[in-house]
This record gives sequence, C-alpha cells and structure tokens, in this order.
Amino acid sequence: NLAKPRIEAISDAIEAIYVDKVMPDLGLCITLFEILTIEGGTIYPTDGAATFSVKFSVIFFRPFAGEILVGKLVGSDQS
Repeated sequence: NLAKPRIEAISDAIEAIYVDKVMPDLGLCITLFEILTIEGGTIYPTDGAATFSVKFSVIFFRPFAGEILVGKLVGSDQS
C-alpha cells in the first residue's frame, strides 16, 4: 500500500500472513515482535509490486504435550 509508510505496510503484510495462524512444528503465532532488517524494494516487470527481503521476529505459543493450562473464560458469543 503506497499510502502507508514502508515499515507499517510491511508490518501489516507480515501480520496478515503469520499472526493468528498455526504453523506446523512451531505453534500459534501470537504477534510480530520486531523487524530486524529490510532490504530491497525491487520492482519486477512481470509483477509490478515492490518486493522486499525482510528479517523479522515473531512470538509463538506452543505448549508442551500434556501441559495443563489454567485460564478464565471472560466472554463468549455464538460465533
């Protein structure tokens, strides 16, 4: 999205791909922690979109097998 600052547009794209998704052997991706590096910004003729190489850290939730989690349900709806 060219209307957004580059860091915000990249963060939004990473979050759309990873956050709230379960990755095999990693667990549930909770949030984007930090963006370490952004390189590139190359525009390929066949695509037209700016392509960046980004290194980033995300936080995963992965309980151990047999681990008991304690929590409190604060709300519920039909969905």
